[in-house]
Amino acid sequence: MNGNGHYNGHRADSEENLHKPTHENGANSHPAGPGTESNEPNFERLNFMGRLSYHVSIAIGKFFYRLGYWIANNAWKTIGLSVLLVAVCSVGFIRFHKEKSPMKLWIPLGSKFQHDTNWLIEHFQEGNRIETVMITAPDVLVPEVLQTIAKITEEIEGFTFHNSEGQRLGWTDVCHKVPFIAEYTADHTRRKRHAQDLDRQS
Repeated sequence: MNGNGHYNGHRADSEENLHKPTHENGANSHPAGPGTESNEPNFERLNFMGRLSYHVSIAIGKFFYRLGYWIANNAWKTIGLSVLLVAVCSVGFIRFHKEKSPMKLWIPLGSKFQHDTNWLIEHFQEGNRIETVMITAPDVLVPEVLQTIAKITEEIEGFTFHNSEGQRLGWTDVCHKVPFIAEYTADHTRRKRHAQDLDRQS
């Protein structure tokens, strides 16, 4: 734009220019100005992938040009269609719900842990039956109290019983285990004991 307010630059191609015929090398039919160099590739030197890439780039450019041209001339229609699309997609929130059950979030479907927990819930109305022992004393950190706690723990872990099939079960057979972590801990303890046995033999 000069000092008189007139624009001296080149005008951008309108949508009609997109439909003008082109030569085989992809250039426009109107001749280039003097002293200008064409940016169009030489098709004779391009392989198949090069030509394909060029045509794909041209097609994408034309598509987005036409899309932007249409949006610029139909702003209110674009806003209305955008709001309508969001409203239609939001219909799915009707069936949206939060899943809070850890059995469905973290436990694999069909696992033994899930089967046992469902059996407990079905027969006892809860997945875990928590038994709590409260130790009260003026000071629970004295050796006498700690020895009492250790004795109670040993008695609980050594408790055994017979089920309806006559099998003898103990604490480790019926206590609640965290899946996978308990198995890893058991394997780790077994490996540790095995290493200690090897040290004693050596």
